Amino acid sequence: MSADLDAARARIDAIDAELARLLRDRLDAACAAADAKARAGLMVFDAERERAVIERQGHHIVRAIFHAIVHETREYAKRHANGL
Repeated sequence: MSADLDAARARIDAIDAELARLLRDRLDAACAAADAKARAGLMVFDAERERAVIERQGHHIVRAIFHAIVHETREYAKRHANGL
């Protein structure tokens, strides 16, 4: 393999590790929000908030990825809140 390919792959691996850490942090924050909503008697799902989070992402590919992240995070947070 070329040095350029090795460098690109190393950069991707580093980015993936950071993304995984940030996604775990996002899950923790979403669970904290779900807990607060449950204590306040609110629904976990907030369509307007989710739409705003997705739409503020500029590139259509990033929006598609955020759509999946928001969906999966919501489902995880709902299961977490139901377990309270």
